[in-house]
Amino acid sequence: MDGFAWGFALPIVGIAVPLFAFLWEFVVVGRKRLGWRVQMDTTVNGQVESKYGGVLKTLLQQEAGKQLDSPSFVLLRVENNGATTIAENDYTVPDAGMEVVFPGRKVVGLAVTELSDDSMRGTFESDDPGKGLDRTDRADAPGLSSGIVKLPKVTLNRGWHYKVLVLLERVHEKHPRPTTTQVVAGVKGGTVRQTHNRTGIGNWKDIGGNDLPVRLVSRDPDSGTRKTFQGQVLSGKREPGTNSDDCKQLDSGALPGVIRCERPTTNDVLNTVAVTPGAIGYSELGAVTHRQDVVPVRISGHEATLEGAVHAAYPFWQTEYAYTFGEPKADSPAASFLRYLTNQVGRDVIRSHGNRPCGELKNPVLCRPE
Repeated sequence: MDGFAWGFALPIVGIAVPLFAFLWEFVVVGRKRLGWRVQMDTTVNGQVESKYGGVLKTLLQQEAGKQLDSPSFVLLRVENNGATTIAENDYTVPDAGMEVVFPGRKVVGLAVTELSDDSMRGTFESDDPGKGLDRTDRADAPGLSSGIVKLPKVTLNRGWHYKVLVLLERVHEKHPRPTTTQVVAGVKGGTVRQTHNRTGIGNWKDIGGNDLPVRLVSRDPDSGTRKTFQGQVLSGKREPGTNSDDCKQLDSGALPGVIRCERPTTNDVLNTVAVTPGAIGYSELGAVTHRQDVVPVRISGHEATLEGAVHAAYPFWQTEYAYTFGEPKADSPAASFLRYLTNQVGRDVIRSHGNRPCGELKNPVLCRPE
């Protein structure tokens, strides 16, 4: 195709964003997000003894046979809930991937209980610097100390996770009641944040809102916006099935739970959310910019802005592509249109709609399909 290389068509990917994804543009260099959460933190007091507790009693004894003082178990989950792989050299903490701090408690033992992919096993079993599990204590002040678990710099592909079970003992001394678990971690070009267990929230009052039932308004399975939502926000998990047609009441014979309905178009979603108390949905940003009857929602405190995407803070985005049936002839309308989109005038039009051509990114390859 004279005068037009197909690879040069990639910079137009942002053109349809106002009709597709909840953001604007896409091609963000940093999309790394390391998540962690405490799935269990419980004391083992033995308030009700059992004749079958022999193994547990043995586990809670120190090497000298002395019973641990106020022992507790903590189950940690670490996950890559971003869009790209977190490599070993992405971690910024010296000699460790993450440090988990337990104020007022001493680490007695720890073990990896779950690996989403067995290829991570070698990192946890290695004795090399920055690899393997390790533990240490830290003196915070006279009479005050903290136990620290050092987690390795393990490669985490998108969606991968691992879990670590930690056995702790209360350090009395002058320390008050043990405080919340703390994490020291960093990822180059990305973020680290505490995630939350995926428990059901059926009423907005459960998280500090008004006393209204949560009503989820979604798109149908063929929607590109829905596929983006599932891939970027739900980490690849599929949305649950519907149980309501009117988005207000459960249908007869439907499974109980949070009310969820589907609508065929973006405007249908927005119109339904606008008139349904407690409803929440999603759409492309351009569709809500001038509406006064719906309120854009932040994700993890971040607004849907171009800056948020560039800094890997806002996850709901997608790339738009131009498709042709084979390579269009150089004198065809399709080729002329593609040339228009990729010259300065076309790029200006793309930017005027809040998008960014992929060719202006430091790494345009990130525009390609995964």
